[in-house]
Amino acid sequence: MTEHAVTTDSVLLIDDDVKLCEMLRSYLGSHSWQVEAAHTGNDGIRLATEQDPDLIVLDVMLPDMDGFEVLRALHRKKPYKVLMLTARGQEVDRIVGLEMGADDYLGKPFNPRELVARMKAILRRSQKAEPASQAVGAFQVDSDRRQIAYHAKVIPLSDVEFILLERFLADGHAILTRDDLSITLFERRARPFERTVDMHVSRLRKKLESLPGFSGGIRAIRNSGYMFFMEKEFNG
Repeated sequence: MTEHAVTTDSVLLIDDDVKLCEMLRSYLGSHSWQVEAAHTGNDGIRLATEQDPDLIVLDVMLPDMDGFEVLRALHRKKPYKVLMLTARGQEVDRIVGLEMGADDYLGKPFNPRELVARMKAILRRSQKAEPASQAVGAFQVDSDRRQIAYHAKVIPLSDVEFILLERFLADGHAILTRDDLSITLFERRARPFERTVDMHVSRLRKKLESLPGFSGGIRAIRNSGYMFFMEKEFNG
C-alpha cells in the first residue's frame, strides 16, 4: 500500500520572542508549513545547517548576535531564502538587510496573514518554470539552474538578483518602473517611500559593474524607474 504524503514547505524561525514563535508555529502549521524555531543566532545557524529549510524568517534583534551577523553566516554556507523581521520604523535595518542579500523584510508588529503572503511569494518566484536556457548578447540565462553567465562565467547572484537581471535582459531598453519590478519580485506594487526594489537594483548594479569587460549598466530614470543597457550603449 502506497502512502501519499502531503507536501509541505519548511520554515525556520530565528527569533528570541518565544511566545511569538509559538503563535507562528501554530498559525503557520495550520497553513501547511513545517515549522522549527531557534531563539539565538547560533542555534539558528546550527538548525539551518542541519535541516536546510526552504525559508528562514530572521529577526534583527537576537540575544547573542544581531540578525545581520546571522544572515552573513548563513550566506557563507549557501544562498538561503531569508525574510527579515525589523522593528517598525527602523528603515536603516531594512536597507542593511537588503544590501546583504535578504529576500524581503517585514516590520514588527505584523499581520500573520501578510507574513504568510510574503513567504509564499518568496518561494513562488524561485519555482516559476521558464525556458531552460537563453542567450542575450554575451549573457547566458539558465533558468533551470537559476544562473546567469557573462562570457561563460557564472555571475554570483542571489535569487532576487537573478530574477531582476533575467527581467532586465528580457525587456531590453524598456523602462521598468518600481511597480513593474516590485510585481515581478514580490507580486505586489511598490509602497510609497519603500526602497526595497532600489536596494536590490543597487546590489545588482554593483555586481554588473564588476564584470570584466562589461561596459553596460542599469540607469535610474528620474520619476520613472530603471533601464538596462548592454555593453557600450550605456553612457552613465
